[in-house]
Amino acid sequence: MNPKRKKLFVAFALIAAAYYCGLWGAGHLLPKVAAQIPPTPFLMRQHVVALDGQNHPQITEDRVTAIRGDGMEVRLITRPSRPEAGVATLLIRPDGYVTAGFEGLAARMSAFLTRRKMEALQMRAVMAAAGCKLAHEKAAGEEQILGVPTRMLIAEQPGKRLINWRAPDFMCVDMKFAEETYKDGVWKTSLSVVPITFEAKTPPAELFDEARLAAMKEMKPSQLQALVYQSP
Repeated sequence: MNPKRKKLFVAFALIAAAYYCGLWGAGHLLPKVAAQIPPTPFLMRQHVVALDGQNHPQITEDRVTAIRGDGMEVRLITRPSRPEAGVATLLIRPDGYVTAGFEGLAARMSAFLTRRKMEALQMRAVMAAAGCKLAHEKAAGEEQILGVPTRMLIAEQPGKRLINWRAPDFMCVDMKFAEETYKDGVWKTSLSVVPITFEAKTPPAELFDEARLAAMKEMKPSQLQALVYQSP
């Protein structure tokens, strides 16, 4: 396998996975979205920080998340350590049609979200009214992050806990996140998502430019995998 292509694919495979793994289910597609509460527009940049082989924290991803007032959402991710991979884009349209684009491979995948995935997105408005708390989480207070009120929620497992800081005023978006493990009598952070900037405004139109994605070759997951494993 071409090492460069392997790096490109591995770097961004997880970006689309959370949404895209459910796109191709047959018989459960939702071509139209029921009326929902319009979101408050915002533009947010975050860094993903993980531990390297020597347990030193390093920035592994630079993320930009933007939502327009009509519900269009885009996520742009780059890897500082792999500039050759370019930008990975996840564009989620109000009707549930999603495109995942991989600049380094000049390829894209598009399909409708499954009903379950779409309903999960729509539930964000309901969650906001209920304090952004999921059933398995416990509330741990409130905190202002970059001037935005957030609710701190903790989900505990044996030896591990996940902490989310969600913003009720912005459809319960995760402004901050930490994964901690219990070791030597203390909780230690193994992975975190840290907000760098947050602006409550209509995001720049160029972030939602579909022409860039349209220029990429449309592929099915199997075709993309074949591209990755091609010889140079």
